[in-house]
Amino acid sequence: MTSPTAQSTTPIDEHAPESAGPSTASTSATSIPTTPTASASSTPASSTPAQTVEPRGFSVASLVLGIASFAFGYTVVVPIVGLVLGILSLKREPASRAMSWWGIALNGLTLLGGALVVVFGLSALAVFGIADATSWVFPPVG
Repeated sequence: MTSPTAQSTTPIDEHAPESAGPSTASTSATSIPTTPTASASSTPASSTPAQTVEPRGFSVASLVLGIASFAFGYTVVVPIVGLVLGILSLKREPASRAMSWWGIALNGLTLLGGALVVVFGLSALAVFGIADATSWVFPPVG
């Protein structure tokens, strides 16, 4: 008869299959990987410097308004808003100066084109004798 202290003291893995003997239970309980994993070898998040993201809202809005107003027709309000946003973004968002300049250029061209259409359109109406349509711009003389 054996005493209770003479029994095997190897740990038994509760998740091991029942047919496995104590030798496999002891190896599965003590098997610890010795190679570091990829997450353990990378630097912790606290040691990396925080990257600050520059805001680009004004410059993106200026560019989008410039493209939209240039592509979809001549308006007055949309290019003015885009021009103001582009000028503001030059001072507030130095990282996105290219988008700001493109927005300013497109909005400026749209405003210039709209002004030329109005001036030449009204002058063409006046030259071709349609004075009734332009009487609010060109008051009758005499």
